[in-house]
Amino acid sequence: MIKTKSFLPDDWNIIKLGKFVINEKGKKPKNLSKSKSKKFNIPYIDIQSFEKGIINSWTDGEGIRECFDTDFLMVWDGSRSGLVGKGMNGALGSTLVRIKFPKVNNLYAYYFLKSKYYEINKKAKGSGTPHVDPDLLWNYDFPIAPLKTQERIVSFLNDEFKKITLIEDNLNITKKKLKYFRQSLMNNAFLGRISDSWRKKNKCGNIDQLLSKIKIEYEEIYLEEKKLLNKKDKKKPKKFVPSDPEALELLQKNLDTIPKQWKWVRVKDISILGTGATPLKSETKYYLNGNIPWLTSGALNKNFIEDCDEYITKEAYDKTNLRLYPPNTLLLAMYGEGKTRGKCSELKIKATTNQAIAAIVMNRTASKLKKYLKLFFQKNYYSLREKASGGVQPNLNLDIIKNTPVPLCSIEEANFIVEELEKKISVIENIHDSLDEQLKEIEYYKFSLLRSIFLGKEIY
Repeated sequence: MIKTKSFLPDDWNIIKLGKFVINEKGKKPKNLSKSKSKKFNIPYIDIQSFEKGIINSWTDGEGIRECFDTDFLMVWDGSRSGLVGKGMNGALGSTLVRIKFPKVNNLYAYYFLKSKYYEINKKAKGSGTPHVDPDLLWNYDFPIAPLKTQERIVSFLNDEFKKITLIEDNLNITKKKLKYFRQSLMNNAFLGRISDSWRKKNKCGNIDQLLSKIKIEYEEIYLEEKKLLNKKDKKKPKKFVPSDPEALELLQKNLDTIPKQWKWVRVKDISILGTGATPLKSETKYYLNGNIPWLTSGALNKNFIEDCDEYITKEAYDKTNLRLYPPNTLLLAMYGEGKTRGKCSELKIKATTNQAIAAIVMNRTASKLKKYLKLFFQKNYYSLREKASGGVQPNLNLDIIKNTPVPLCSIEEANFIVEELEKKISVIENIHDSLDEQLKEIEYYKFSLLRSIFLGKEIY
């Protein structure tokens, strides 16, 4: 059953993994409790348990499959399938498999499984929830070195991985510091601190006059658009509805102190906001051969939107409350998967959107503040996400976006702030990219090191 391979040292042997290990897939126990008690005293081992030592549920033992601290646990189902960790005593989770290696050094076996993670994960099966391909895993050739050699390999790898982990930790600490520095820079920018010297040398425009000019322009646009409408038009132009003066005055008292030349306003005081809709997916006539760009919130993961993946027909546009937004509109994701919610992007084409996006349309004067406002939304990405409400998938809404307070300065000062931020953020992003590249190289080195070891190369 055990054969010697030509590329291994003479005293090494090799066997198919599935013929050597003991393995068992977990299952969800019949009874689970969120808290430990006299009855529910067996920990339910899931990914978080073996990876971080956090126990979320306890079971009474009925209908369980046990796992032990002498096992290895592998994630079998999900996006992290193939991830391996050291075992724990408890009830084996339904998305995990326990693997036990008889008569070999436990850490030697652990490092072997670790060397296969990327291949196992990349070649996971299943169109819905991916899972480990058993034909791939159990057909791996497992090279078995003599026990003393195993101990020497483990000692070498332990030392190497300690050094590697230290380097990774330092790189990740630097990444965190960059993140804090960027946020501090943004905070200072939107409190007027990085433009202190600019204000001393330059005359600032009057904010009330700026707001008045923006309002007059919106009113003129509204009247012009109304004139162009014919009786059959169902989509009326949107009116500009800014905050009343008392509400703005109250706003100044409840927010951070900003320079006396500035003023707290709301997003709705410098823009008109709208959203979109999703034409019935069952109606193919709404999509087939469509030529009107239609965006979903996933598109907002790009900084600028210059093209489109989905299109709708004129009939879909006419029969819904969709609007065609012009280039230079800011789009903000009100909901979406993962980190999408709260993302802000700039539209470079004419396009419609679905209902998950807030479109922030700015007139000629207000659009001179577009880059400033976009950077402001990027600065407030996390705080904006916290305002979302709802169940499993919390959402923002148009009212939240409309009423978000913005520290408004003159257009000239805003341009200075944007220029300073863009220069500094570019440097930060270049450093961040360099750190990411180094971390990728370290991952490749770890993989190459493990691969070389289990090919029998004496580098230990």
